[in-house]
Parts: sequence; C-alpha cells; structure tokens
Amino acid sequence: MDVVERKVVASYALPNCEAPTGLAWDAETGALISACNNNVAKVLDGKTGRDLATLKIGKGPDGVLLDAKRRRAFIPAADGTLTVLSLSPTITIAETVLTAMGAKTGALDPVTGDVYLPTANSAVTEKEGERARAIPGTFNIVVVSGRN
Repeated sequence: MDVVERKVVASYALPNCEAPTGLAWDAETGALISACNNNVAKVLDGKTGRDLATLKIGKGPDGVLLDAKRRRAFIPAADGTLTVLSLSPTITIAETVLTAMGAKTGALDPVTGDVYLPTANSAVTEKEGERARAIPGTFNIVVVSGRN
C-alpha cells in the first residue's frame, strides 16, 4: 500500500493459506507474516511476494503481534496456544506457550514485551456451526511476560 497516494502497489497470493486473519509487517526485514486458519503462518518477502516460510501454528488464530525491539512475533490461537516466532536471523518458531482456550487475539506492550490475551469461559453450543457464547463474569486477560 502507498498510504500517501492511497493506492495498492502490489498484491501477493498466499499459497496454502486458508482464510488469513492476521497480518504483521517486519520493517527491518520487509517480511509479511500472516496467520492462516489452516494452522499455518505464511511468511512472504514484502517487496517481491516470494514465499519465505510456512510455519505450523495453533488452531483458530486471529492476529499477529510484532515485537520489533526484541525481534519476535506472536500468533495467539483459540486452541489455547501462543506461537512465538524468532525474527532473526531467519523467521523460525522459537516456542509454543500454553495460554487459555479462546485467547486468539491480543495486544503487545512494546516497552516490556508483555503480551495480553483477552478470553472468557465459553458455554457449549447445541447447534453445529453456532459460535460459542462467553459465560458472563468469566472474562480475564492472560499475560505472557516478555521480561525473561
């Protein structure tokens, strides 16, 4: 995107990425990191669209959080996992952290490196395809410390 001109300058395919939900851009390397609903993260070169990596992530991701200072990216997923990517020297999976069911989106504190993942307990649904509903009074925020 050219935000000054307000126009699209390039468009890239995401092969083997079903229903992409989150996207982060690493300014240092120019990499685009996308969370895909088929349990993978796709990494593309932002200048050329070249496929750089396909990495296994948790089920039901909703976003990608980038910590440029610490050279990490985080992909939270509804299955209760947080995939931590190392961005240097190449993009690889550093670890997978267990969080809480439903914690599929979040925010990053760029000062501390802490990741905040909102979630709540969910009621079982009776109908196929129906979204689970949060149980009132169960909202909480899982904090994954970036200070270690």
